Amino acid sequence: MISIIIRCKNEEAYIGEVLAMLFEQVIGIDFEVIVLDSGSTDRTLEIVKKFNARIYEMPPEEFTFGYALNKGISLARGGIICNLSAHCIPVNNHWLKELVEPILSGEAHAVIGRQIPIRGMNPFEELAVRSMFPAVGLGSNSPHLSNANCAFLKTLWEENKFDEVIMGWEDYLWYLQMKTQYKFLYCPRAAVYHSHPFYLKYMVTRSYGDGKATRYIREKLGIDLTAGKIQSTMGKIRTVVADMRYTAKYLLGEKYYRFLLLLPLIKPVLYIAFLRGLKERTEPKLDGYSLWIKKNEPDAAVLGEQRRRSKQFELRPKISIVAPVFNPERDVFVEMVESVISQTYDNWELCLADASSELSVKDIIEGYIQRGEKRIKVKYLEENGGIARNSNAALALATGDFVALLDHDDTLAPFALYEVVRAIHKHPGTDFIYSDRDKISSHGERIDPFFKPDWSPDYLLAQNYLCHLNVFRKSFIDTVGGFREGYDGSQDYDLVLRVTELTENIVHIPKILYHWRACPGSAAGEPDAKPYAYEAAVRALQDAVDRRGWKGTVTEGTERGLYGMTFEVNERSRVSIIIPAKAHGEVLKKCINSIIDRTAFRNYELVIADSSPPEEKNVKSYQELENGSRVRLLRCDKSSNLSEVSNYAVSKTDTEYVLFLNAATEVITKNWIELLLGFAKRKETGAVGAKLLSPDETVYAAGLILDEKGNVRRSHYRYPRNSPGYNGRTQCVQNVSAVSACVMVKKEIFEEAGGFDPRLSSYAEIDLCLKLREMNYLIVYNPHTELYYHGPHAVENEHGHEKPEELKKERELFVRKWGHILKKGDPFYSPNLTTDKEDFSIKL
Repeated sequence: MISIIIRCKNEEAYIGEVLAMLFEQVIGIDFEVIVLDSGSTDRTLEIVKKFNARIYEMPPEEFTFGYALNKGISLARGGIICNLSAHCIPVNNHWLKELVEPILSGEAHAVIGRQIPIRGMNPFEELAVRSMFPAVGLGSNSPHLSNANCAFLKTLWEENKFDEVIMGWEDYLWYLQMKTQYKFLYCPRAAVYHSHPFYLKYMVTRSYGDGKATRYIREKLGIDLTAGKIQSTMGKIRTVVADMRYTAKYLLGEKYYRFLLLLPLIKPVLYIAFLRGLKERTEPKLDGYSLWIKKNEPDAAVLGEQRRRSKQFELRPKISIVAPVFNPERDVFVEMVESVISQTYDNWELCLADASSELSVKDIIEGYIQRGEKRIKVKYLEENGGIARNSNAALALATGDFVALLDHDDTLAPFALYEVVRAIHKHPGTDFIYSDRDKISSHGERIDPFFKPDWSPDYLLAQNYLCHLNVFRKSFIDTVGGFREGYDGSQDYDLVLRVTELTENIVHIPKILYHWRACPGSAAGEPDAKPYAYEAAVRALQDAVDRRGWKGTVTEGTERGLYGMTFEVNERSRVSIIIPAKAHGEVLKKCINSIIDRTAFRNYELVIADSSPPEEKNVKSYQELENGSRVRLLRCDKSSNLSEVSNYAVSKTDTEYVLFLNAATEVITKNWIELLLGFAKRKETGAVGAKLLSPDETVYAAGLILDEKGNVRRSHYRYPRNSPGYNGRTQCVQNVSAVSACVMVKKEIFEEAGGFDPRLSSYAEIDLCLKLREMNYLIVYNPHTELYYHGPHAVENEHGHEKPEELKKERELFVRKWGHILKKGDPFYSPNLTTDKEDFSIKL
């Protein structure tokens, strides 16, 4: 038997995840878990009692690490002792097997496992862990025994127990006394996540502060820690210089630039602190995304609870994770596999199709299988057939209810499949699920999060915004025939396009479940790395247009990965451009002139719906305009309400399409009507809007964003005109909640919706868009149609009241009318982004 000893006090943040991973270990030998608690005042014991662990509660006043270990081992029934810290989480379910196998085989008497630091330590704590516990082999810094992650024969402890006097030194001193008699082996495969900073409080204030530790060790044990390698002044200098060089390289690699300035002082300080104590810790400042991660992602305790709950799910569908493999870097491939094994939901299978020429990849896969990981299935391919063919080979192994796609060098969040299955419970009929994603930098940092909108079919036609994580109901993949060869680089994009044509049961999980590795040669790190992928994407999109019966052409956009689409427009389709006008002047004149001078489309009429008192100069001006066949003046003397005026104007037209235009706009794009009309004529489209620019060449509105309080925000307000915006959204056709100032709609759809609500003149177009959305029509933002906007910089006042009290009443009515929609949040704007500003910044 193996006895696993865990010491803890107030470890509720980590203990649940640690215990959950322990009881999932695959080893084939009985083991017991003994938890030694020293007076926890938080939920630690409550969490521990949910697991099948033995608990021993010791008086806090008697606690030292050595005392706790000796007590725990004295209670142990096993012949092999495994010590594990309460904040060190095994990375997979064969950690224990890796740790004790060398002992069982007689290769070693004691084994030390690897510790992988997690952010939260200061850079020098990270440095200590990384240097003492390297990823591979012993290197120049052979790790000594650490009770955070080790195993040894109980007979060694019976011969020499742990010291109970000096806090934090019990493992090192035991190692120094035993290393000459017994064989210690370092096994980096037996890894744990070191999820908490060192216990500096104990190690410094209770051990080093007055040199007590070194005196005790020298006097009682005859070991002088100040002697050894550094025997002379020159030896000291050489050692310090070498350490500083190593430290500088680490700090540069981890981008801890500000700590480099302290480097000339660090080593003397650390050597002094070794004897006198380090009084303070320095925490690296978290950036916005790091703060978001800390606030929003589950901690170790929650992950442990997920493991327990997932086993009780009413629905436990099998998820087949499909990953084609071709010569990945060894470490990143292992990280990918480990990220799957570490999932808090366990009903999965990893289906690999390996076309690698490197035998080390096969060795890694076979190693997992031989260690008892039966959920990994593999097909070894004789040759590399390309990513689509290789993906189909992996897909052929899948027997799950759903299929998730994973690249061989990317990783899943540990709670990814748990969230997927939760979504399936909430939406039992779902056929396709996608999540948000971020990237992993070359330094292993999480960067560049992409918080996506909910299902936006037009955004998908402008870029593959769904890219990672995608989960399909397997029957739909089977129906479309899997991946198509000839679309390598965009094979996932092509598959998504074909599957989403067959279902409307699409669910977005607004959480970061996928980590896309951004490294040299990858599309995540270098957009130009795979030009063939963009050519394949154009073909996939053109196929989608053709399958849907649209007469249109797909082209690459202004940025890599963005695409444009133009439709054939029949000149027989007639458009009425309706300008409701309360006042006259140069702004209106500029609008009218820009339409007449810059519009390429000829089959339109311009209807000026005038509700202002007649003035001689305006009458004369209108008479001059009406001499042209395209301009028609429509007097609306009965009402000054612009919603009623617009409704009246529509009733006096006999065209198929109406285009509501604010009098303060100015046309820029010559084919603006064709671009709007191409989307408006589709049966699924309710309304189409344009990109509005301020006269200073910045974005006025790239569609509108609504929040639960009824606030209206202009997407990307004040962004530079040619900026791609947040993940290309200023340059991509996409679906939005509402558009304004330039809105095209089919007349029959406008009438079906009941026209504009006269009670909401200030929110007329927004209200119309919400009505159309309730009727299951799409609202489309087309950035390729550009107009200047010269009006007031308040959306509600573009067509509405100038009196604050009337505007307030309309706002209250708007919120009452649409509260059931608004409270759900804007589906085309992520709940992880702030609604206080229009810049798509992270909500903290």
